[in-house]
Amino acid sequence: MGGRILEPQEENPMIAWRGASRYVDDQFSVAFDMECDALRMVRQTFGLDNLQLMVPFCRTPEEGERVVSLLDQHGLSPQAGVPLYLMVELPSNVIEADRFIQRMHLSGGSIGSNDLVQTVYAVSRDDLQRYETPVDARSPAVKAMIAHAVSAFKARDLEIGICGQAPSDYPDEVPRFIIGCGITSISVTPDTVVVVRRNVAATEAEAECEDHPAVKAGCRHDG
Repeated sequence: MGGRILEPQEENPMIAWRGASRYVDDQFSVAFDMECDALRMVRQTFGLDNLQLMVPFCRTPEEGERVVSLLDQHGLSPQAGVPLYLMVELPSNVIEADRFIQRMHLSGGSIGSNDLVQTVYAVSRDDLQRYETPVDARSPAVKAMIAHAVSAFKARDLEIGICGQAPSDYPDEVPRFIIGCGITSISVTPDTVVVVRRNVAATEAEAECEDHPAVKAGCRHDG
């Protein structure tokens, strides 16, 4: 039928009724039930238990806890043995990382750099090109948020990756930075896989060199 009939009119749909706020809204409950039925079929009927769940655009730990409660009713929660991840794409996800982890019983997180840029700098991701002072995932405030998020999840021995466009858009810069932060996984677009893999390998080689006892004697890598 299409969203034109079923969706509310929103001035900025990239900020409004999306992600976790839908899942806990009675207006969306029927659709969320169908989504959960599909996920349960994949995991339990088809036996593809490598499918894991990730909650996007979750504003507060309490909202996340409500999502987990709904998932539990469908046998899809951490309590049911299903790993749950959080999309780390809002400043609140970073600042309150420990509370999100505790309240949602998370197995890890994945940084959404696109939304993190728009929520940190209050710019719509649909209209970034219209701003006189450009910002992106390489901007200082976003990099600080990424570093803090990685540190918070790693401190609890949890997985933390990145699934936004940043490593693909800036393959010569962002992979080097996030590896330095200690990121555990990177998602990229198919056309940038080769260059990102090369940059990851070079960065890891440099790190190994710096940690090697021979580094003070002039250890170096030429790639």
